[in-house]
Amino acid sequence: MPKKAKTKMNKSEKNCVYVCDVCGCEIVCTTPGRGPLVCCDEIMYCC
Repeated sequence: MPKKAKTKMNKSEKNCVYVCDVCGCEIVCTTPGRGPLVCCDEIMYCC
């Protein structure tokens, strides 16, 4: 089965898990945000 395409976010969404492709850090967003989550100078991806 092919992997799901990753999309960069414009702003963080509530109840979404974000992953850093550089260090593997995972964050669960509990409230919506005004901008993207950034880790290791890269925008995080929603799983």
